[in-house]
Order: sequence, then structure tokens, then C-alpha cells
Amino acid sequence: MGPRGRPPEVLLARRPTDIEVSYRAEALYGDSVLSVAQRAAEEGAGAVFLHQILNAGTGAELTRLRTRWA
Repeated sequence: MGPRGRPPEVLLARRPTDIEVSYRAEALYGDSVLSVAQRAAEEGAGAVFLHQILNAGTGAELTRLRTRWA
């Protein structure tokens, strides 16, 4: 996987077309966070990825994102 969990072929051949963001909780100064991503589906000629930003200490979900690449 490339930066931010996207395979290199996506980064080189596609561009982001849409992003949905849902903020779930806040992070405070000094908190460690963890970013995870996984490929969710193919839509036509595009790819969809699901992303989460988690509090590394508690596991609490801070942000959920969905990106579409065409």
C-alpha cells in the first residue's frame, strides 16, 4: 500500500473525485492517533476506500471517511 493506504496504481492512475467525512470525537493535544484504510469496492471505473482515524490509546473512532477515485 502507498501513502494513506492507497495502492500505488490508484495514486498514479486516478484522482480523488469525492470525499465524505464524518467527525465522531475530538483528539486532544498530546493524543496519539492511528490512520487506517481499506479498499471497499470498485464503482464503474473508480475505486472506493474507507478510512478511519482512531485514538491510538483508547481505540475510539475520531473520524470516518469515504473517498472515491476515478
